[in-house]
Amino acid sequence: MNASRLSLYMQAVRGPLLLITLGVLCSLHEADMVSFRYTWPVLIIMVGLLVLIERAIAPPVPAAPNANAWAGYQASAGWKQTQPPAPQSGSWPQSGAKPPSAGGPQPGGSR
Repeated sequence: MNASRLSLYMQAVRGPLLLITLGVLCSLHEADMVSFRYTWPVLIIMVGLLVLIERAIAPPVPAAPNANAWAGYQASAGWKQTQPPAPQSGSWPQSGAKPPSAGGPQPGGSR
């Protein structure tokens, strides 16, 4: 049996194994051997063990060929630039305006 068939087999067996476990726990409760309120965590442990076995048996998922290939892709808008373009040398965002450090009143200056 290869890994994928064994993994599918474990998925198919999970439900019946849990029902058998539940039946055994209910039988123990009815026979007044152990109360169900003390044994119900066994069901959670069984689920955890079965999932752990499934993941250990499952074939490995192939990795993406290039992890950064989709770095600039946004699903809603498609491809976009990830960084804004660098400003041109000597330009200021407002045409004809001076940068704040080039004169004019300074906050906290003299009155």
